[in-house]
Amino acid sequence: MALYPDDNCSDLKAMKKRWKKNFWPENAIFEKIHPGDRIFVGTGPSSPSTWREP
Repeated sequence: MALYPDDNCSDLKAMKKRWKKNFWPENAIFEKIHPGDRIFVGTGPSSPSTWREP
């Protein structure tokens, strides 16, 4: 699977077909966001890590 799939990626098409209810059109998503709303942006599941200074 590609790290950053685009709309033409066969893996993304397969995921959209398999999990139809998890992929919404952009306009449907942004209609639900209003000024002042808080938005959590996550990267998905991963193992916990600690911050390390360079």
